[in-house]
Amino acid sequence: EACTSGPITNEQARRLVFILSRFLTCCVAHQIRLASEKFIAVSKRFKDQVLMLEVPMRGVAPLLEAVKKLRSSSEHLTTLHPDFLQLCLLAKCYKTGLSILEDDIFD
Repeated sequence: EACTSGPITNEQARRLVFILSRFLTCCVAHQIRLASEKFIAVSKRFKDQVLMLEVPMRGVAPLLEAVKKLRSSSEHLTTLHPDFLQLCLLAKCYKTGLSILEDDIFD
C-alpha cells in the first residue's frame, strides 16, 4: 500500500499490474481472509492502475479471482463486486460480469 500511495509512472504501473495480477490469481483464499482490509486495498489499487493504463481487460480475470477468494460463499456480496463489474463494463466482458450477477445474494 505505502509504496503505491503516490503518483507513479506508466512503466511502474505496468510492472505493478503484472505483479498484482499474479498475486490476485495465486494467493490462498484462507490467508487473504485473515487480512481482508489490506487485500481489498491492494485489489482496489490494482483496479485503479488498470484503469490508469486504460487496459480494463487485463484486470477482469484477476479481480474475478479476488472476488471469489474474498467471499465466503457465492451468496455474499463483497466490496470488490462493484470494482469487478466496472472493469467488466469498460472491457465489454458482459458475460463474465453476468456470471457474478446471476448469483443469488443474501448478505
